[in-house]
Amino acid sequence: MFSFGMLLWELSFNRVPYKDMEYEYDEIVEHVMSGKRETLNFVNCPPDIIDGFTEIITSAWQHENRKRPSTQKVSKILESLYKSHENNLLNLNEETNYEPQKSQESSFTTSTISTNNNAIEVVNKHVIDLLPLSDGIEHHNTKAKRTKSKQDYKICWECFNAHANIGNKTAMYWKGLYLWKGFVEKNQIEAKKLFKIAADAGMADAQLEYAFAYDSKNLKNPDLPFDKKECWKYLNMAAENNNSIALYHVGITYYNGKMGVKQDKEKGIGYLKLSALQDNPKAIETLDKHGINL
Repeated sequence: MFSFGMLLWELSFNRVPYKDMEYEYDEIVEHVMSGKRETLNFVNCPPDIIDGFTEIITSAWQHENRKRPSTQKVSKILESLYKSHENNLLNLNEETNYEPQKSQESSFTTSTISTNNNAIEVVNKHVIDLLPLSDGIEHHNTKAKRTKSKQDYKICWECFNAHANIGNKTAMYWKGLYLWKGFVEKNQIEAKKLFKIAADAGMADAQLEYAFAYDSKNLKNPDLPFDKKECWKYLNMAAENNNSIALYHVGITYYNGKMGVKQDKEKGIGYLKLSALQDNPKAIETLDKHGINL
């Protein structure tokens, strides 16, 4: 599985791994054995493919074999991505006149592929015809958010739920948001768990929501107790990822010395300015109120 992750990385970036490091073979082995890996810098790629490939590659590169994904899980992720983008694929048989050379080796390969295709066809019958995650998010932002209709929320929910169930971290955030708000179903405890998974994967919006899940003003559920330390930790993580709302809250916390944080007006102003530069209205209002110029 580690090798598959490496192969997927090579195909994604069309590069030889560790080539830029100018390491000798023994040094590369030591580099990998110490838990270090190549970087993932996707450019001009659909968000769901970035999430899917990142999930496969990073999990396949886990140092402990037991933490690596099963073949079935990887197949499901790739299958869902294929389903989401199959309408954009060219029919190569129509576009080219290429015919593979026939030999004993190619005959064996074709037979093997044919057998695998039969297996895939069987799997396909059990794979849900997924709406692309990007379309689900767009439907929420452009329609469900406006109409607030059960039907529109349900379309988004089914999309987010299906993609979350195959490990897509962005979908987990959206599923968590729907569970938290109760657009279709309501379960804030489960929502909080999903926020944390997406937050720990580096998603700024999820880090913010997970921090707010610890906000005592939001919670009356005894199963979701206020945790100041955890709230502050994830709020800072979201701010470090340049989330304008998190930047505002971290800034105002430092400026006023709230949540047990030592007052540091200069530091607070720095965060507030970063938030205001993203047109956050509360940050702009706070700076204006105190006569602070950007």
